[in-house]
Amino acid sequence: RFFDRNTDSILFYSKGGKNTFSPIFNDYSPDYVENFYRHTEPTTGRRYQLISMTGPGGASKGNPQYEVMGVTRYWRYSKEKMQELIDAGLVVQTSPGAVPRRKQYLDEGKGVSVQSLWADLPALHSQAAERSGYATQKPLALLERIIQVSSNEGDVVLDPFCGCGTAVLAAHKLNRRWIGIDVTILAVNEMKERLQEAFPELKGKYRVIGEPT
Repeated sequence: RFFDRNTDSILFYSKGGKNTFSPIFNDYSPDYVENFYRHTEPTTGRRYQLISMTGPGGASKGNPQYEVMGVTRYWRYSKEKMQELIDAGLVVQTSPGAVPRRKQYLDEGKGVSVQSLWADLPALHSQAAERSGYATQKPLALLERIIQVSSNEGDVVLDPFCGCGTAVLAAHKLNRRWIGIDVTILAVNEMKERLQEAFPELKGKYRVIGEPT
């Protein structure tokens, strides 16, 4: 009578408008590469696509008008910048009279921006190597993404209900400082064991304060 409910919602908040948000990109899919980066340079083997250089809005947007390879248009670039692109071999005219276009290389692309549905992260199944047996354990990749997008190296990550410490592990792996808090000895012991296993060099370099008994 209904679809399986197999998604979780992540709520995020910030104190003021100066919060960190760093977009994350995934690799292009093979189909995307085949459809858009269809050209290959014979000399280098680099794949590229041809993108428009015309200036949207024309003169009203301040785009300059001049001739390139026999074609007059409003362009995105100044004449000097256009000549630099031509000299660098980055401007292609596919046939006489065709509007010149610019090469955009696949290996210079950032990839596909991660959207609001994170379907690319694997679930923490029963046979997962990282599974510790803690009831509410989350995948390490999930916490890594959350920390990557919302903090910078050297920042402090606080998880006030950190359970088995996945956020602590992710924060340390990503060169963040961290504070983990939990109320049960089970969680604290689990955190210490996972830290010892993942980062043995940390032994004796962090403090356990107010450990429950």
